Formats: sequence, structure tokens, C-alpha cells
Amino acid sequence: MEVRAFSGPVLGITTAESSAVGIAFISGMTGNPDADPITGAPLPDRDQTPNWAADADAEMGAGAPAAADTAAAAHKGQEAKGAGVTSPDWFEGPKATADAPKAHLETLAPLIEQVLAEAGLKTTDLAAVAVGRGPAPYTGLRIGLATASALALGLGVELWGISDLDVMAAGTALHLDIGQGVSILATLDAKRREIYWARYRVDQTRVLDGLTRLEGPTVGPAATAPASSIVVGSGADTYPEALHPTVGEPQTVDPVLLARLACHRALRGEDVSATPLYLRRPDIAPPAPRKRATP
Repeated sequence: MEVRAFSGPVLGITTAESSAVGIAFISGMTGNPDADPITGAPLPDRDQTPNWAADADAEMGAGAPAAADTAAAAHKGQEAKGAGVTSPDWFEGPKATADAPKAHLETLAPLIEQVLAEAGLKTTDLAAVAVGRGPAPYTGLRIGLATASALALGLGVELWGISDLDVMAAGTALHLDIGQGVSILATLDAKRREIYWARYRVDQTRVLDGLTRLEGPTVGPAATAPASSIVVGSGADTYPEALHPTVGEPQTVDPVLLARLACHRALRGEDVSATPLYLRRPDIAPPAPRKRATP
């Protein structure tokens, strides 16, 4: 396994149902799969670290990866729950969200500008771009992928892609400190009376990426999704009678966790290609050729 070092701030964005953006600062990442414990110091409160640029300079100097996940539910600007999502090598920056599920084109760029300004960063400080590649409806996912690709290409930096359901499941496992062998069903509302889903098993506890995907990702009616110990996401929230969501669990994909997980996998040499997971054809299709009239 190739091991690479990385250090810098990470911009994260998600937009499957609404656009949301956040920043994670990474310091001294080695790519060692055993070197990302979450049992270290908790994140500083935002009001205790108002100058994100100064903190970033003190911690790791210049450079930042960007994570643009455009395919997740609105994050509502909430902090990730607990200290379990970071180690001493990580701390969180600002987050922002636009509660406008169908306005990705209008909201994504201003959100990127907002969180960069709050963190005291410029786009030229970014060192990589990580994007949520779905599954999600065509329009929102396409806008996010195009924005992330253009940003990475323009800056001449790496582009990383990761499944939004993987991020949701990883965040759930960290938040609940779930034991080994427990199953997690991560879901997203796919509209058309369907959901996107994937099922996971917890193989390692209290680590960033300790899950194995058992099934999915796929799309279909909520009633066809498999039973699991823990069920989370907007799909379960939309169809509670069929899926019985775990009460009080996150219904969204955290953009900061997306950035961390994509970086973690990239440094381990795993596939982080930013190919979209549409899973079905778009709502709008080219018209069929006109039939020639019979004489």
C-alpha cells in the first residue's frame, strides 16, 4: 500500500438536497491506515478559535484540499457530533448551508466563498478537491461534480470522489460508537417514491473508515431495502413506516467528514475517482426521433 503525506485545510461541499459547505484542517496525515484514531483531543469550540487562518498557519502552513460533496441533504450548519470525528491531526473550520434543495446553481459558489472567507483562505490555498459522487438526482449531482472538477482543473490540484452513503454510514458509526458486527442502512431520498440505499457492517470501532459495504448502492422502493440494526438518512425520514429510522441520528452527509474520508482513502491508494453514481436515467431525456409518415 502506497503511503503519502498530506497537510492542509480541506473544503467540503454537499448538495444532493441542498448545498452545504464546510472546512476541515488536516495536519500531518501519513496515509497509514492504523494512524487515524479518533480518541485524541476534542475539537476546539468555534468561539474559542475565531481566527481560523491563524490557527491553520500555526498548525500546518499553506495549502488546503477542497471537498465538494454536492449530493447530500442539507447540513443545517451543525457541527459534527462529539469529538469522535477528529483526532489531534484534525480540527473543524466553519460550515454553511443553503436550505434551498433546488437552487444548487445559485447557492453553491456563494457558499464556497463564504466558508473560505470565514477560514481566512483563498481558492489558491486549496491543495485538492473532494466531491460527493452520489447517488443523487441528476441535476444536483451534476452541478456539484462540474463545480468540483472545474475548481480542481483551474487550480491544477487533485480531484477526489467518494460515495455520499459511505460518508453518512461512517459518520453514524463514529457518532454512536457502534460495536463490531452491527449493520447500518444509509439512505437518501431519491424522489419518484424511491430511495438510494447501501448497507454496511461495522468491522472496526472508533476509527474513521472501519466499515464494510455489504450491499448497494442501489435505488428502489423503500419497502425493498434490507432490514438493519440502525437506519439513517433522508430516505428513512421520508418513509418511516417502511424503514423505521433510528431516532435522533443524522439525516445528512457531513461535508467536513466527506473531506476527511476522501483524503484518508486517497492517501491509502484506494479508488477515489469522481465518477457520478446516478443509478438511474435523468428525468429529462432527448425526444425520440419522429416517425416517418407512411405514404
